[in-house]
Amino acid sequence: MNTIPLLAQTDRQLTTPYGRTRHFSPIDQNDKTAVGRQWRQALNFLPQAIEADLMIESINMICAEFTKRKMKAWLRCTIYDSVLVVAPKYETELAKKIMVKVFSRPIKRLDNRRFSFNVGVGASWFLAEKDSKNGKYTLSLKPYKQKEAS
Repeated sequence: MNTIPLLAQTDRQLTTPYGRTRHFSPIDQNDKTAVGRQWRQALNFLPQAIEADLMIESINMICAEFTKRKMKAWLRCTIYDSVLVVAPKYETELAKKIMVKVFSRPIKRLDNRRFSFNVGVGASWFLAEKDSKNGKYTLSLKPYKQKEAS
């Protein structure tokens, strides 16, 4: 992790597995404030940018699945790393299953890793967040290993 800020200083850019590039201006290495600011920006760029790109990809997959199934469920909004979907009661379980399927998939661009997440259902965002705390759909952060073909 400490090599990331060094790459920002030497290469003056960092690129995510999704192709998003952040350019860094040359700085005076004797200016501790400028070095510290660039260090923090470099450390924050990769996880924040990858999470944003992963969220966009996932949202598109969820919306495509809702459309394919001609569902009334639809993405209402995103708040940082949260997705709020509004659905009629009769579509709630299916919408939840689609979201679990999308968010639990191995991410090919990230060496087939899977990430933990929570899914909650409620009549409001507050109640859905509260329901998600039960951890029922929390997955491990261990890399996903595909079974070998026999």
